Amino acid sequence: MQFIKPKNNNADIVDWQISEQVREIVKNYAVYCEYRECEVVDMFSKAKNFLNGLMAYVTIKQ
Repeated sequence: MQFIKPKNNNADIVDWQISEQVREIVKNYAVYCEYRECEVVDMFSKAKNFLNGLMAYVTIKQ
């Protein structure tokens, strides 16, 4: 059994611009997964940060 994790922990409203292509990808993925668009953006950004950190770690260890 997994613990229930809180959603939108310390979320802020931001004012930024992203391309129409990215907005469509996020919108369609959110509909497909039954998430809100802001949740999809949050998940993608966390995954990207994790992968960047992993790649930096692997590069240093080589």
